[in-house]
Amino acid sequence: MHLGVRDPKLERVLEKFTALWEGELGTFNKGEVALILKPEAKPVYCPPRALAFALRNKVDEELDRLVRVGILHPVDFSAWATPIVPVAKNDGSVRICGDFKITLNPNLQIERYPLPRVDEIFAKLEGGEKFSTIDLAQAFQQLTLDEGSQELCTINIHRGLFRYCRLPFGVASAPAIFQRIMDQVMQGLKGAASFQDDIIVTGRNDKEHLENLDRVLNKLCGLGFKVNRGKCRFMEMSVEYLGHKIDREGLHPTISKVEAITKCPPPRNVSQLRAFLGLIEYYSKFLPNLATRLAPLHELLRKESKWDWSEKCEEAFQSVKTSIASAGVLAHYNPSLPIILECDASPYGLGALLIQRYTNGLECPIAFASRSLSKAETNYAQIDREALAIIFGVKKFTQYLYGRKFTLRTDHKPLLYILGEKKGIPQMAANRLQRWAIILQGYDFQIKYIKATENRVADGLSRLPLREEEVEIKEFSYIELGERKFLPVTVKRVRQESQRDPLLAKVLDYCMFGWPVKGEENVKPYFNRKMELSVEQGCLMWGNRVVIPEKLRPIILNELHASHQGIVKMKSVARSYVWWPKLDEDLEALARACTACAENKPLPNKAHLKCWERPDKPWVRLHIDLAGPFMSKVFLVVVDSSTKWPEVFQLSNSSSEEILGHLRALFATFGLPEEIVSDNGTPFTSWEFQNFCSMNGIRHRFSPPYRPATNGAAENLVKCFKSKIKTLVNSNVPLHIALQRFLFDCRISPHSTTGEPPSLLMFGRVLRSRLSLLKPSINQTVTTKQEHQKRSHGTPTQLRTFNVGDKVWATAYTRGGARQWK
Repeated sequence: MHLGVRDPKLERVLEKFTALWEGELGTFNKGEVALILKPEAKPVYCPPRALAFALRNKVDEELDRLVRVGILHPVDFSAWATPIVPVAKNDGSVRICGDFKITLNPNLQIERYPLPRVDEIFAKLEGGEKFSTIDLAQAFQQLTLDEGSQELCTINIHRGLFRYCRLPFGVASAPAIFQRIMDQVMQGLKGAASFQDDIIVTGRNDKEHLENLDRVLNKLCGLGFKVNRGKCRFMEMSVEYLGHKIDREGLHPTISKVEAITKCPPPRNVSQLRAFLGLIEYYSKFLPNLATRLAPLHELLRKESKWDWSEKCEEAFQSVKTSIASAGVLAHYNPSLPIILECDASPYGLGALLIQRYTNGLECPIAFASRSLSKAETNYAQIDREALAIIFGVKKFTQYLYGRKFTLRTDHKPLLYILGEKKGIPQMAANRLQRWAIILQGYDFQIKYIKATENRVADGLSRLPLREEEVEIKEFSYIELGERKFLPVTVKRVRQESQRDPLLAKVLDYCMFGWPVKGEENVKPYFNRKMELSVEQGCLMWGNRVVIPEKLRPIILNELHASHQGIVKMKSVARSYVWWPKLDEDLEALARACTACAENKPLPNKAHLKCWERPDKPWVRLHIDLAGPFMSKVFLVVVDSSTKWPEVFQLSNSSSEEILGHLRALFATFGLPEEIVSDNGTPFTSWEFQNFCSMNGIRHRFSPPYRPATNGAAENLVKCFKSKIKTLVNSNVPLHIALQRFLFDCRISPHSTTGEPPSLLMFGRVLRSRLSLLKPSINQTVTTKQEHQKRSHGTPTQLRTFNVGDKVWATAYTRGGARQWK
């Protein structure tokens, strides 16, 4: 959003926008839409298609969700019934789609409401400075169907009949109905226009822009619409809308229209050169002097010429690319003219060309597109690559194609029978083709076959595609999902997979021909049970339980958890049928990872209390916290984890600098700790505090947000401190005296956790207090006795003095120990 100053209008707009995207889905509340049948239309009832047994669980989950949000509701009878096509998503769930192409659409009187012309939309944006775009969420399903139309949109599945309460995707009239309603919604709103579910808003200045945006959001709120938050943009200097770039200067063609031509890589062989020249010659009538300019390239096509991509060839190549991508070649889009989409695929690229046909039969290009195939896509069958090219082209040019009839050209004839507008989606169509057919149901097109020689442009784009990063796309259809993942596992399949599994094949061999003296490490779980293992019909058995090979284990786990039973019940069932190493652990992991089980599980018990590990010496870990504002003051609380020695400092403010000043004084007395624990308060998370800890080799740990109990040592001291100080102050004790008295009493009192006074654990002694006078003192007793002994010893003898040279008697001892005077 580009807006310099926030103002009340902007705040009001953002508030209304928030109300628009909150919630799952809106409902247009100004009447119900109706589908009109042709006079000769007759009810069509198609039976449900077969689904794999385990696939039904996924379909049931999606059905329950759609019923819960009010999109579907069950019915007992209906003259109309459309079979469903479940489309597998990458997350393992399915999307339920109705195959209306074979039931409702042929009998529907399609509403021919005209879609707005691009020029008309852009005319409403004249003079705009900045632009906002709004995208409606799940556009069609915000429209409620009347009761009669709900019966027409009935789908038939294994659980019975369900009717759509809202306009479903795939109904031929849906785009025109939605556009008509959107034109009614936008009527009278200045500086705003809409094409299907895309709304654009502008203004001559920020004030007018916000006023226009406010009116649009008011209208959407009042009618019950919801928006797609991630696709909305506000107050942008330029936006891309309907294939054009829009800014204050006007309309500009987007680079993506000609990107496939301008970024086309040089040919590397004759085959690629022929493809490029075929693309160029198709537009020769637009390019003057083409033969002269292409002369260096034509020289390379001669049989006697050796492949040499010279500077002249490169100049000719670049010159022609610039010409064909110029504004003189690309036609301006005219929604009143027929539109054609040509697609083609090569072994290494996709190409698409958007064309419009004039009344004189002349066909002119509107835009080009191409891309290279990913590593996985190069392994596709040719029919899959051709279908992928169609999907690529339709998605690339959806702004031009959605909501209007167009012609789709392909040079792959089998696709006419799979994607044709009058053909139902084949139930057994290979893999991803079914999902792509469902995507194309939302478009109104007529598919036609053309010869490869007539498809030179798309063929050239596919053979010289733009290079893109390879992205591995996991795609599968519901047929694969049913056959490979959900079909029941039989004895035959267990036998086949056991023989293919390297480990089980080795164990089978041991069971039949004898075990070695000592088993290998990976065979150890089986070696420990070697006397209980047997082979029956090629399957490895442990007692009456089948040993499942690794490839089939996920299928068995899904089968055991199909009804979302708990761990205990799954284990009891498994122990009657199957076994493999660490089966119990796999079942436990499956149950814990199940989202559906977690959503319906009762609230868990509180977690077990985990205490801090007590350091083996004092002043290793300190717990700190701020207490206050308390009595108009803020206090820093520090407590040693080992001894529970408390410190409390009164702060003038709660800044990091003030806190660090007191900590420095504290550490100058007791030394640096190894670790400090605090909450996530701003003073403790600041750069100054972090730098102080880093420079002094202190590890700083934080307690989890909203979990003050994890810093319980400091929190308990804060609680006790506030209670005692408040009591002392109410007893007319000055605050500074009350603080020192509180600390002194805490230090000499036995702590409830350690059972010893903090001073004893800190210094090896209890601090002397006035209460110490009450207890007898050993030192005082010894001093008294010594004084009494001195008094009872009598007067001391007169001291003797000697001079140098005086003769004296001295005591000497012999070897036998006798004493002699000498």
